[in-house]
Amino acid sequence: MKRSNMKRGARKALAGVAMASALAGVNVGVAAPASAAIDTGGNCVDRCLYLYFNTGYSGSRFVMSYTGSGTNGIPNLAGYKFVTGGSGQGQAVKNNAASAKATFPGVGTSWVIYYNSGYAGACDAIRAYQEVEYAYKLQNTYNQNASARFLNSTPSGCYRFGS
Repeated sequence: MKRSNMKRGARKALAGVAMASALAGVNVGVAAPASAAIDTGGNCVDRCLYLYFNTGYSGSRFVMSYTGSGTNGIPNLAGYKFVTGGSGQGQAVKNNAASAKATFPGVGTSWVIYYNSGYAGACDAIRAYQEVEYAYKLQNTYNQNASARFLNSTPSGCYRFGS
């Protein structure tokens, strides 16, 4: 009888592990498209946003790039850190960016940095006029940045850098 109970207990434990693994697989599957569209690994070829810890593009930086398919931004910068050497390295990106630089594939596109998570609130738009545009000091989101995304237009009401 004891052996039978042990087998049932082992089966229940294995079932629990299988269920947890299945749920983890679902979560990974849901996250994959977002991570495929936005690269935060520092590799940047095109459509790149560099957020800097200090004004004037100095201190540590965080890089995100849009690959052109799927989600076009990060709705909540919590959990991301400034990764390069310099002042601010290891600090949270959310509510700590002071300046930004952006690269573009063409005129008319924008990187937009928002005051609130979920692409809401006051915003700074770095609009493409040349291949690279600069925001020496963020206006509406200086040290109050919570989300960012790439757009094919510029939202009205944003402070505009570039054209």
